Amino acid sequence: MRSRINPLSNVQMDELRIDSGGNWQNGYETINLVSTGGDANSLNTLTDEDIQTLNISGDQNLTIAGENGAIGSLTTVDATALEANWISKFLKV
Repeated sequence: MRSRINPLSNVQMDELRIDSGGNWQNGYETINLVSTGGDANSLNTLTDEDIQTLNISGDQNLTIAGENGAIGSLTTVDATALEANWISKFLKV
């Protein structure tokens, strides 16, 4: 299983794309997003392929407006370690 820690700090991003680069054998199963910085972080679209677990932590507010590409693979979203607010129209914790 591969895991990656992705800190977000003062981010206002249209799309965060996390995928295997065309090789499904080298993809990521677990993604750890850390929301930090002086201002809230915002992702318009989280595009992910083959991710099963998304862990969200940090101390800054986070908004994820939409998701693309999970194709039923995203089964766990855990934001219990986030010490701030987060908003998502598609993710349920």
